[in-house]
Amino acid sequence: MKPVHGLGSLGRELLESAALLHDVGASINRSKHHHHSRYLILHAALAGFDREEAKWIATMARFHTGRPPKLSHPELAEFVPRDRRRILQLTAILRIADALDHSHRGRIVAVRVVDAPQGPILEIASRDEDPTLELWAVEQKAALWGRCFGATLRFQVRCFSLAGARHSSPGAAPQRAPYASLRAARGTPLLRVTSRR
Repeated sequence: MKPVHGLGSLGRELLESAALLHDVGASINRSKHHHHSRYLILHAALAGFDREEAKWIATMARFHTGRPPKLSHPELAEFVPRDRRRILQLTAILRIADALDHSHRGRIVAVRVVDAPQGPILEIASRDEDPTLELWAVEQKAALWGRCFGATLRFQVRCFSLAGARHSSPGAAPQRAPYASLRAARGTPLLRVTSRR
């Protein structure tokens, strides 16, 4: 993802920590758990992170769900404008990652960024369950990505049949099944989802 956000290893480390901690607030209450996550992260002693880095992690956790924040949001006011933009970029990535695990069934097994002339494409590897629910969730959370990176979020989905892989010969590639383009309930294609063989 570095070609997309350009934030380096610290950005990656902060994003990874936010990804691990973003749902910690559900231990208090599932309702508004993102607010609880922010509070818990801010008031915990996170080993290896200074106070400012903990604020970044807490802010990403706060905005991983719900309406996408604007740069003028009060909870971003304590950061300088450059840091606000960076936090929102990392949050946009976290929101997509969270959506890709929407069902909590591990349907998405891998994601990689592929450079393309029209902009980056996220190539998603799905196990043999249909990932339509996860892709729908991504549609709901993609607005911040568009604002931060100035591009529509695009995917290619590969489905690996785990059952088929068990019956194939040793060393053979898993079987793949195609998925058609995903359309939103409104009938408008919001994401360009293609199958890859």
